[in-house]
Amino acid sequence: MTTVTDPDKGTVTKVTDPVGQEVNSQYDALRRLTKTSTMLNSQEVKTENTYQAQTGYLASTTHNTDNSGGSVTYNFAYDFTEWRNPFTFSGLAYNMGKILQFIGSMSEFDIDLTVIMHGVE
Repeated sequence: MTTVTDPDKGTVTKVTDPVGQEVNSQYDALRRLTKTSTMLNSQEVKTENTYQAQTGYLASTTHNTDNSGGSVTYNFAYDFTEWRNPFTFSGLAYNMGKILQFIGSMSEFDIDLTVIMHGVE
C-alpha cells in the first residue's frame, strides 16, 4: 500500500493498494474532502461532497451507483433550534460552571449571555 500526501496541506491525495488499484482524493481550500474517485472496469466510481457556505457543515454527498451513469445524492440539513434558545445555553453554561467549581477548577463563575449568543441568529 502506498500513499501520496500533499506536503503543503498534509492531505492524502492518492492511495494505491498492492494490486495497483488507486483511490484519488480532492479537497477544497479549507481541506475538506470534496471528491474521492477510482476506476472500476474503465468506469470512474466517485463520491463528491459539498459544504454549506455559512456553517461549513456537509451539505450533500453524491455518488454514482452503477455503470449506467446514474447517481444518488444525499442532502443534509441541520436543526439547531434548541441551541438558539438562550435558556438552553445558560443552563449548559451554569451546569458546566458548577462542575468546574465542584472539582476545584473554578472558584466562581458568571454567565454572560451576550457572549454566548454572539453570532446566533
